[in-house]
Amino acid sequence: MRSSLLTSNKGFVLYPFILIFLFIVMFIDVIGVNLFQRIQESKNSIKLDEFSLVELYTLKQVKDQFLTFNPKNFNIKVGEWDIKIEFIEETAYIVYQGPTTVSAFMIYDTVFKNVLEYQINDSSDGNSD
Repeated sequence: MRSSLLTSNKGFVLYPFILIFLFIVMFIDVIGVNLFQRIQESKNSIKLDEFSLVELYTLKQVKDQFLTFNPKNFNIKVGEWDIKIEFIEETAYIVYQGPTTVSAFMIYDTVFKNVLEYQINDSSDGNSD
């Protein structure tokens, strides 16, 4: 009778080890998910910084065209972005085509030589991740 009790209790010895193993696996999984999220946020931040530099360069070019008092439509290429700018009176319509397509417009006051409004329209592509 004693030998049957010893063999039936062997499962109880494995139970704490299985719980500890599952805890370690869940802990590693949480660390992996957090690391993945940080990497994605870093990649998105880099993309945003790159687009901001492209946008800054483009807006300077648009402002320079407005200062000529006779702005002409033009296209420029900056890195992987192709930018098309059209002028209608004191409004510049800008289309950024690169990894995603982004459109914007800028209203410029030629009398006081400043930007009255600049707005980026939502992309129809959505999230590029």
